[in-house]
Formats: sequence, C-alpha cells, structure tokens
Amino acid sequence: MDALILEPYQGSLDSSGTPRLLLVPSADADLGTVAEYQNKVDGRPSIILLPLDSLRASQDQVVQALTAYAGERFINGIADSEVETQLPGSAT
Repeated sequence: MDALILEPYQGSLDSSGTPRLLLVPSADADLGTVAEYQNKVDGRPSIILLPLDSLRASQDQVVQALTAYAGERFINGIADSEVETQLPGSAT
C-alpha cells in the first residue's frame, strides 16, 4: 500500500457529500482488482474503499485512527478536519 486517502466527495452520483476512504496500492501489489479511480487529492490511481457515513465512528475519530496507525501513508484531503494529522516528532 502506498497511501490511504480521505477524500471529500465531489461527484454527482451520490448526493450524500460524505468523504470517502481511498486506497492507493503499491505498483507491484496484486489486490485482485484494478485501481481505476483517479483520486482528487493527488491524482494517483486509487480504489474507493468506503464512504465515511457507513462507519459508526465520526470523521475526526477516523482521522485520529488513520493518523496513528497508517502514519505517513495517511493523507487527509479534508480541509476542514479539526484533528491534527501531524505525526509526533515530525517537522511543522
């Protein structure tokens, strides 16, 4: 896995407007599916995993967990998140 991205939903197929969690696979990863979606955060091919409103956790709780467990591989593309995604000990 190269990255997990939290992307704001900007499409017209779903009117919920909820952010989505995306996976950017490594170039040599065989996940059994093709990363056909070009994400809006950094443009890399991605796989849409799920909309955040399908989880019980709040958006801020998801951001905290992904920051803690995915580390630098987590990209928070939601500008209005209230949670600091800077890792402890990293430069500001």
